[in-house]
Amino acid sequence: MQINQPLCITSRLQAGVRLADRSEVSITYGKREGRDGRVRYAYTIDLNDGSGRTYTNDDLQSGCQGGSLQSGLGALLAFLGQTESFPEWVCEWAQDNSNEISMLECELTETPDLIVE
Repeated sequence: MQINQPLCITSRLQAGVRLADRSEVSITYGKREGRDGRVRYAYTIDLNDGSGRTYTNDDLQSGCQGGSLQSGLGALLAFLGQTESFPEWVCEWAQDNSNEISMLECELTETPDLIVE
């Protein structure tokens, strides 16, 4: 796998992004199958705010046509901050970093081959 900037290999040895506050969002393919032929992603959000808080889940799935790690990471960044999808502290962190998260999401959407599998 080749990962190109602004993405990185996170401290979890997965594809992802590292924000200016040194927090990381990592993604990989989930171990459980997705529903109806969809791809399931497992992801972890590691905050670097001194709290040691980590949020891990595998509830993100691709659209019906399947998906790549790059499209999954873009979707995850787009969903951050939605209060019904994440714990409150994740939403607060996402709000505090919303400009940077939006820029990264935009780059993932507009730049092909940031993750070459």
